[in-house]
Amino acid sequence: MRAWLKNAIRRKEPPAGSRPRTAKAYINAEIERLPRGGQGLFFSIDRCVQCIEKIPGILHPLEGFALFMLSMDAPTDNMIVEVGSYLGRSTSYLALGSLISRKKGIYAVDMFPKASDWFLGEDGLYHIRGSDYYLEESIFKERALFFYGDHAYSSTLEIFRDIVRKVGLDDLIVAFKGNSYQCARELKAPVRMAFIDGDHTYDGVKKDILALADMIVENGFMCFHDYSSSFPGVVQAVNEFVINSGRFADIYQVKGLLVARKMASRA
Repeated sequence: MRAWLKNAIRRKEPPAGSRPRTAKAYINAEIERLPRGGQGLFFSIDRCVQCIEKIPGILHPLEGFALFMLSMDAPTDNMIVEVGSYLGRSTSYLALGSLISRKKGIYAVDMFPKASDWFLGEDGLYHIRGSDYYLEESIFKERALFFYGDHAYSSTLEIFRDIVRKVGLDDLIVAFKGNSYQCARELKAPVRMAFIDGDHTYDGVKKDILALADMIVENGFMCFHDYSSSFPGVVQAVNEFVINSGRFADIYQVKGLLVARKMASRA
C-alpha cells in the first residue's frame, strides 16, 4: 500500500471527552469541505479521505476506500443505491468516486429517524417504527443525545444533509427516507452498484437483495457491509442469494466489506 494511503487512513482519535457531544456542535467543529482542484475536481485524495473519516460512522477506512474505487470502476453512468446511509460516511466515499469519474451519484436510502420514531420494545431494546432496526439502551441514549440533545435537529435526515452539504458533495447525493423496495419502486432504472448496510437480520438483507439485484447492470457491483460471524443474518442471506446464486462472480472481501460482480445474463 502506498505511504500516502497509509497516512490518509491512519485513525487519530481525539482524547476522551474532547469531542462535541451533539451533532450540531460536532459538524461546526469537525466537518470540513473537501479540497477541490481546478475544473471543480478534487486534487488531494489523501486529504479527502481524512475529511470523510471525520464523518461519524463505523465503516473502516479500507472499506471506505474500496467503495470509492468501486464507485469509479462500476460500468455505465447509472446511479448507485446505498441502503443504510446513517450520517453519510460511506455515502461520501461513493459520491467522491462518482465525482472524480464524472458519473451520476447516489441514492442514499435510510429510515432517517426522528426522535419520535424510536420506542422501547418489550425486548428491552430501542426500535425505529417501521423497520427492524434496533439498539441497546446504552447505545441508543448516547446516539439520542448526539442526534437530538440540543434540539438543533428533529431527524437524522437533517444531520445527514448538513454533513454532505458541508463536505461539498450534496449535488451528487439524493436522500431517500424509506427502505430498499420503496426506493426501487420509485427509481425504476438500472443502477451500476448497490451497497447494502441497513437492517442486518437475515430477512432484512434478503429483502434488500431481492429489491435491488435485478436492477444492477451487467458487471455492476453488489456490496455488503458486516459480512462476518458477528452478523450471521448477513452471512446467511448473502451466501444464499448472492454467493450461491450463480448470478455473481469475482467475489472478495475487504475487511468486513463483501464485493460481488454481477455476471452477464445467460441466453
